[in-house]
Amino acid sequence: MESGEPIQYMYCATNKSTRNLQNHLEKIASRSEKPFILLDTEGYNLGSPNGRLSLLQLGLGTTTYIVDTLSYPAAIPTLKHYLETPHWRKYVWDGRSDYSELQHGHGITLKGVVDLQLVYVHLTTRSSRAPRLTGMLDASQQLEILPGKQLATIRLRTFQMFSEAGIT
Repeated sequence: MESGEPIQYMYCATNKSTRNLQNHLEKIASRSEKPFILLDTEGYNLGSPNGRLSLLQLGLGTTTYIVDTLSYPAAIPTLKHYLETPHWRKYVWDGRSDYSELQHGHGITLKGVVDLQLVYVHLTTRSSRAPRLTGMLDASQQLEILPGKQLATIRLRTFQMFSEAGIT
């Protein structure tokens, strides 16, 4: 992924848009020996008996797919194969509720998961100072995973997206 590539957001709430996501996953699988997904979920009381998944977010290269599972619940079983395949690495930040919701609410057992919060704790607790865990973007910056310009672009686009949705 080049740092100058534009970041795209794709909203998935139909069979057609979910098929586009599935095609993108297949394209990556055919071209990469180590495919990966940046994964996050949103919802109400995720992982609890009365919890409800509303959004699945899958980052694939410079495209983030926002899957509206309330509008199109059939997307969840469509993505099950990719989420359960250990060959696909799934990167999460504090994935406890994500894992619990997918496992208990939808029968999906995530495999090939790397929790970047745990990686961050491991890498930063070598000093006597306790790490400040604020999120995946801050950890990416401190661990120098993404170039600063790309991090700034992601932060700006995320802020714009939330502002447009009336969430600040």
